[in-house]
Amino acid sequence: MNNNASIAAAWTSFVGVMNRKAGRFDCCLNGPALPEEIADIERQMGMELPSELKQLYMLNNGQTHQYGVVYGLDFLSVEDRFRRWSEWKELIESEGDEGSRELGEFCQSHPAGVIRP
Repeated sequence: MNNNASIAAAWTSFVGVMNRKAGRFDCCLNGPALPEEIADIERQMGMELPSELKQLYMLNNGQTHQYGVVYGLDFLSVEDRFRRWSEWKELIESEGDEGSRELGEFCQSHPAGVIRP
């Protein structure tokens, strides 16, 4: 099974379980993103999104609910993901190398070293 099929299968399974446990979980999710929406965001970012993420967006384009629907975390739509990416990009550019290093001193991941500062 390729990664795209496993992502689609895992997400479909997750949504099915949540529908059974919480009832109508899928009503907290947006419908699929259009390929043109994804391509437009990729053009604006100047990079291609990982194929697994694109496959997920082709199933559901984020959440409709105001609170995080995936273990309390927000499932951002393509548009919201781009906005968040732009905010971080602007912060990184405004801080420069020295500011980014200073900000990075407060960052950590679990397990350690999985996310670059």
